[in-house]
Amino acid sequence: MRRVTLAVAVVAAIAVVLTFALVPPTPQDPGYHDFADQRTMLGIPNALNVLSNIGFLLVGILGLLTIRGAVPKTFFAGMLATAFGSSIYHLAPSDSTLIVDRLPMTIAFASFFLLLLDVRSVRALFAMCAAGVATIVYWLTINDLRPYAIFQALPILTFVVTRFFAKRRDIPLWFVTAGYIAAKYCETYDRQIYALFDGIVSGHTLKHIVAALATLAVWMWLYDDARATDAAGMRSSPGRLMTT
Repeated sequence: MRRVTLAVAVVAAIAVVLTFALVPPTPQDPGYHDFADQRTMLGIPNALNVLSNIGFLLVGILGLLTIRGAVPKTFFAGMLATAFGSSIYHLAPSDSTLIVDRLPMTIAFASFFLLLLDVRSVRALFAMCAAGVATIVYWLTINDLRPYAIFQALPILTFVVTRFFAKRRDIPLWFVTAGYIAAKYCETYDRQIYALFDGIVSGHTLKHIVAALATLAVWMWLYDDARATDAAGMRSSPGRLMTT
């Protein structure tokens, strides 16, 4: 595990150095809030971009009810909070409401990063969550999204690095990575996808759906891991009762 952590630290450090050396400061684009689908349905402005957050809500609740541990529960709590934060943002898109959208996502990114490293320390959890919040503060004070972008990409970089050391295939995690890439594609090509589907659904709405499915894949990974751990414990101690 020390080799994995060291490798991730090196890759993360390289990513930070290259980003700040090669990428100019990235302010928040004022046009970011101008989404393709702004239809009002049932009295809800930007309805599909709001309602499509239900996937985060459902998976967040599922994870909180079925997965044990402070770090996993923090991840699912972050996704549950993202459902509300993203809904609030899309009801009235602006820089101020974007804060409540991005803040819970950093909590989810932080905890997912630790899950990939198999770190369950509450102290590490607080440290990573604080680092995530710091990227939001940096954006708000300097108007530079580079630290936030790095923090968002950190779990994916970690996944790629840890695959070199993995003894198991962990297929659900590949779905998470594919889902992240697909979600970013949908977000980037919001208007093009909206036009492609003749105004039925936009890229941003699909981003929410795909990201929620990726979150479900995280739950599948953790649930399978918990079952395997319980089964191993039962084999080593036949008299031990499984707890929930």
